[in-house]
Amino acid sequence: MYVRFTVCVGVLMSLGGTADARESPEEMAASCTQGQPRSCIALARFHVDGKQVLHPDPGKALGLYLQACALDDVLGCLEAARDFHHRLKDLPRAIELYTKGCDRDDGESCTALGDIWATGGVGARDDAKAGVFYERACTTDGAGCAKRAHQFIAGNGVPIDDTRALQWFERACVRMDAGACSYVGTRYRTGAGVTKDVVRAHQHLLMACAKKHPVACL
Repeated sequence: MYVRFTVCVGVLMSLGGTADARESPEEMAASCTQGQPRSCIALARFHVDGKQVLHPDPGKALGLYLQACALDDVLGCLEAARDFHHRLKDLPRAIELYTKGCDRDDGESCTALGDIWATGGVGARDDAKAGVFYERACTTDGAGCAKRAHQFIAGNGVPIDDTRALQWFERACVRMDAGACSYVGTRYRTGAGVTKDVVRAHQHLLMACAKKHPVACL
């Protein structure tokens, strides 16, 4: 049973979709049944936190995420994959759903696949394969760019190369990864491996601070 209420506009905006901000849970359920995937996702999140329903129901939430995924919504695929991965510990099913999202250019799904290969989640660790997924992720997900950069710093699957690392961190910063912006800004401020550039340093550190990076704001 749902608690009757009006959905917060901010919650729906965070979904990046078209669910009507005036919909009640009952109306969302109807919209979901009629093929509106973002209504399925919004309703699923209420079942996860239990704040707008009488009891949390992660199983029902997963079903709604899968319903959204079946409607080709990559966010539904991603949330379902995360649930299989972290709550249910069903890695093969998680990989299947992450792959579906990644193949539809969802950067976070590609990053998750990179993490699985980088940590040996599917058997032997494969940093080279992880790097392929991080590069695919970098088109939209700053975390993927940053993780590729860290591979060049540590020499994981690639030769150590600070210049390449900086390039990937710069891409991550453009995609608003705060840690990457702070790293790039610090490199330009100190001249570590690059020509010292106070203006570029300031620009990158401001971007990091805007994303609440604790060091960049000092």
